[in-house]
Amino acid sequence: MSNMKLIFRQLWRHRLFTLLNVLGLAIGISACCFIFRIVNYEFSFDQQHPDKEQIYKVFSHTQSEKESGDFDAVPFPLPYYLKENSQDVELVVPYYNRYFEIVTPASKSETPTEFARQEKIFATTADYFKMVPYKWLAGSPHQLFKLQNEVVLTESRAKAYFPKLQSQDIIGKTISYDTTQFTVSGIVEDLSYPSTFIGKEFIKIPDQDPNLNNWLMLMNYYQLFVKVKSADHLKNLANTIDQKLVQMNGEEYKKENYKQTTRFSPLSELHFNPIIQNHSNIQVLYGLIGIAAFLLVLAAINYINLSTAMVPMRARSIGIRKTLGEREVYLTRSFLTETFWSHYSPSCFLGLLQK
Repeated sequence: MSNMKLIFRQLWRHRLFTLLNVLGLAIGISACCFIFRIVNYEFSFDQQHPDKEQIYKVFSHTQSEKESGDFDAVPFPLPYYLKENSQDVELVVPYYNRYFEIVTPASKSETPTEFARQEKIFATTADYFKMVPYKWLAGSPHQLFKLQNEVVLTESRAKAYFPKLQSQDIIGKTISYDTTQFTVSGIVEDLSYPSTFIGKEFIKIPDQDPNLNNWLMLMNYYQLFVKVKSADHLKNLANTIDQKLVQMNGEEYKKENYKQTTRFSPLSELHFNPIIQNHSNIQVLYGLIGIAAFLLVLAAINYINLSTAMVPMRARSIGIRKTLGEREVYLTRSFLTETFWSHYSPSCFLGLLQK
């Protein structure tokens, strides 16, 4: 008990020194914790997705006389061709953004709530829900998209549209997308981990899309995912696609001296692939890790410098305690306890506040 009184007396006597050390370490540790959470979030994208080793995004590589490059898009008819003609894939999932000016959930109110330019609305097929492991809260994936104007909502979007209703009660409700009315056929739980699949509302790809026979068109909003039986099938799958492209577009390729081939990016690496839309820059994350390390080293150097500066001021008390017969082991323990109380505890507490 006397040791604790001595420690607190020393801390209070040199309160400016204590404050500077506590703030230095607290800021360094808190900044490191904050950066760790950012980096950990970015590196965890799609890592919890089941069968991520079998899921690939398909994109195009184009080459002409003057330039070559990669383009995150595929021809519109490709998904339907693969589904009917390729034995190398288990699932073929086209996936693209849809834009609507006004989304209006059905309401008994005379002035229903309108949502302008709602984001994360995607058109896809029923196979999307076989590839992405959503938990169904209402509705059934087995009866999905039998009709054209159906929509599946995530739980968060369903609560935004129908805040007073339970998931089961939302099934059958209608939502107007611009002038077209859709019926809610399913509610799924939001994914619990960071994912490339960010959709909140899902509708069926139109059966009569005018672009479904256009093998030349590449639009960056039209994307394709495939789940292959194994990575060994990728080469054969690429050959199948490239042969079909030459068959359909060969004459145009010759006229323009142009060539298009197919490439794949695994889901586990998709988030940092610079070719893919909405990717993250891994070099920025490495830079953040370097900043965190620098701040931690700086805080340690600051502590060492301040502690060294205090040595002459503490030399008298150390000499008196030794003269009075205090053993070195107890003296060392006292300084370690003082260090713990003055630095470790307050820093950790402030670091927890940052979280």
